[in-house]
Amino acid sequence: MTSGDERYVLTISGWYDLQRDTGQLAVDFPGGAISHLDEVLTPDFLFFRAKGMPNLPDGYWGSTPRDEVRAHYLLRSPGNEPEYVLRQVSEIKEAARMVRSEQVRGAPATRYSGLLPAETLVRGIAGRSQDQVAAVKAVLGEGGGAETDVWVDHHNRVVRVVIQIPGEAFGGMGVAVDMQLFGYGTAGRVTIPPAGSRLPAVAPTGILVG
Repeated sequence: MTSGDERYVLTISGWYDLQRDTGQLAVDFPGGAISHLDEVLTPDFLFFRAKGMPNLPDGYWGSTPRDEVRAHYLLRSPGNEPEYVLRQVSEIKEAARMVRSEQVRGAPATRYSGLLPAETLVRGIAGRSQDQVAAVKAVLGEGGGAETDVWVDHHNRVVRVVIQIPGEAFGGMGVAVDMQLFGYGTAGRVTIPPAGSRLPAVAPTGILVG
C-alpha cells in the first residue's frame, strides 16, 4: 500500500491446500498496531491469534466460521485466502492478452495481462453495495479495471498474480497485491489449535485478516 511517499507492506506466507480448502498462514506487518498474526484455515473455521488483538487474550486463538469471514479492503481476501484471488483473476475483463514468456522463481512461465472490473474487486467485501461499485468505477474510469497480470507455468498452473490500483486512486492511496504460488504437490498438514486454547470470536475486521 502507498500513500504519497509512504509505503506499507503486508507479507503473508505459508501453505494452502486448494483441494481440501485448508491452510496455515503467517501475516507480518512491521510497524502496524499489530505486527504479526497466525492463521489456521479449515473448511469450516478460521482460527487466528495475535498479541494485542482486542477481545482476545494473548496466547488464545479466536475461532470464527469461514462463511462469516469477509474482506474489508480492496485487493484483500477474506482471511487471506489465496483461492479467493484465483477466483478473482478468472474474471479478467474480456480476453486477457498474452504478453511474453518470463521467469518466475527461476522457471519459465507465460504472462497474461488484462483488467479486473469493479464488480469483481468488491465481491466478498463486507457491506458491499452498489455505492462501492460506483466508487471504484469512478476511480478506474468507465470501462476500466485494475491492471492484472497472471503467470502460468507449462503445467497450466498459476504461479504468480499481480493486481494493481494506481497511487492516485482513492485520495492518494494506492494498493497492489503480488501473490506467488509454488511447491505444488508438497504435502501440508493443518495443526488445529487445541480446544482449550480456542475462544469463539466475531469475524475479525483488522487489516491483517483482510
